[in-house]
Amino acid sequence: MTKKGKLANQARTDESGSNSGQLTKPDLTTLQGAKKGTDGQLDAMIESFYDGVWIVDPKGFVLNANKVALSLHGLKAEEIVGWHITELINRDIIDRSSTMEVLRTKKQVHMLQYLAKSKKYLLVTATPILDGAGDIAQVVVTDRDMTELKDMWEHLDQMLKLQGDSHKEQFKKGMLELKGTRIVARSEAMRKVLEIALRLGQLSVTNILLLGESGTGKGLLAKFIHENSPRNSGPFIQTNCAALPETLVEMELFGYEKGAFTGSKPTGKVGLFELAQEGTIFLDEIGELPPSVQAKLLKCIDEREIMPLGGLKTKKIRCSIITATNRDLEDLVRRRFFREDLYYRLNSFNIQVPPLRERPADVVELVKNFLFTYNKTYKTEKRISMSTIERLKNYRLPGNIRELENLIRNAVVVSDGNTLDEYIQSYIDGKRTKEMVYSTEEAHGLDKRLRDKLLAAEINALKEALTLGKSTREIARILGISQPTVVRKLRKHHLPILKADQPS
Repeated sequence: MTKKGKLANQARTDESGSNSGQLTKPDLTTLQGAKKGTDGQLDAMIESFYDGVWIVDPKGFVLNANKVALSLHGLKAEEIVGWHITELINRDIIDRSSTMEVLRTKKQVHMLQYLAKSKKYLLVTATPILDGAGDIAQVVVTDRDMTELKDMWEHLDQMLKLQGDSHKEQFKKGMLELKGTRIVARSEAMRKVLEIALRLGQLSVTNILLLGESGTGKGLLAKFIHENSPRNSGPFIQTNCAALPETLVEMELFGYEKGAFTGSKPTGKVGLFELAQEGTIFLDEIGELPPSVQAKLLKCIDEREIMPLGGLKTKKIRCSIITATNRDLEDLVRRRFFREDLYYRLNSFNIQVPPLRERPADVVELVKNFLFTYNKTYKTEKRISMSTIERLKNYRLPGNIRELENLIRNAVVVSDGNTLDEYIQSYIDGKRTKEMVYSTEEAHGLDKRLRDKLLAAEINALKEALTLGKSTREIARILGISQPTVVRKLRKHHLPILKADQPS
């Protein structure tokens, strides 16, 4: 016998003192005494309720139900009134009973009830009415239709789930595309970088600044952002500002009109910004951009238009701008080698790409990828042991991914035998030996290389200051040293002294 049947039989046993084995609808005349209290004014009152209302006697038999309750259940009065509450469960009219819980505990009960016939969800509240002796005289049950509200919540939940799934699917799609871009993101740090990049790309954000050491993959990340943006059908134009001669940077970026200068092409030249229309332009090593071009780039970003060299009419640009640098732009701003206003324009959103030493989990996958690529390129079958890979993970790799790729490629080509272990271990040992030598030299103040580097840095600082200042006094202010010191250092390094400062 089912649990519902047992419950019904138990209720019948409680009513008659014997178990007849089957609960049947009682003769309504036996309920008249109990039902008197529900006639007249009480009937009118319960019919006035917005909610469904039931009146149940202390033994679990339904005495009355208003029209709202009947409508919610999709039944007629004779199909409910006079029946024991457990029989309603057996007949699948309700799925569970709040009344039986009240009769057991003598406390108010709230529950969500599902009606199979009308496919509705009801919020049910069953309240015991106690007599003077503290016993239950009746149970008043109210039903409130929660179907619409539940549907709204389920719809909202589904929308949020779909939105979350959409983001996950987009992220998965973006991650799948990494195979084409050679980006590896096994580490948590790199995965966070890609999530941010994906979000910025999907929102079609412009003026994104990528920061990080040389060789960390900023160029690949810029392409990843472009490919996951609404502009992905447009061109991706990339240039390295450090590789362009200072005299040609402006022409490369903004182009020139025909006849702009002697020797120019008769047809003129389209600049990179114009080539990037409806796509993305990526300016790598933006920190090397000459000061003379920085002002024009700022105007281009602010007004979203360019003026080709020798042109008389501006051209509107419609492209995303991504820049990257391995230099400390804030330091360059402090030293007045980089325009502060341009820095803040470019730095609307920035992504810090972590160096490889901070993402050792990516080293393993990168090694496998590079080994597969160069084995295929050079038609070899070289291998590498996990112990050597572990050594690579513990080696700081100052050149990051670029250094690791070069190492694997050279090892595949140069190493004898079928394993790369000896070549790679020798490389790491050699690098560490040099680092120890450098540390020893620095400790004893014998590092001539350091002096050479400082001297070169001084010369570069003077050269950059010469492009910014109109006099040695301005240069002194820019560099934070005295004017006589500026003149002395210019003469020392055979650099030109500005005419305005030369003695008459």
